[in-house]
Amino acid sequence: GGGGQQWNTTLQFIVASLRVLCSNRVFVIVTQCMKIGNLYSVRQDSTQKDGIFSASALFIYEIKCILGAECEVVTQAVRLLAEKLDISRPLLLSLTVPALNHSTVIHIAEILLEHKCW
Repeated sequence: GGGGQQWNTTLQFIVASLRVLCSNRVFVIVTQCMKIGNLYSVRQDSTQKDGIFSASALFIYEIKCILGAECEVVTQAVRLLAEKLDISRPLLLSLTVPALNHSTVIHIAEILLEHKCW
């Protein structure tokens, strides 16, 4: 186990990266509301040709809202974060940011990559 917590004062995010659930999963909380919101499960898969992975394989992300009400805007933000973070292990992500847009999600990804624990 272990974990870390980082503040970004510009946008007042709190990012907590916890590895307490199990060693093959990453749990990340991003919030501006000081609480855990919807919880999304993200799994990375790749396209194959004849059962063989190639260097040019495209990654596909399976995203499920496992806690809370599903929202298309947040689901798309989770997908964008997953693409930017490029985590091969399953990801549990809580994203509680009231005003989500493309540039905010990119900024969150940059913060997470700067302080990653996976």
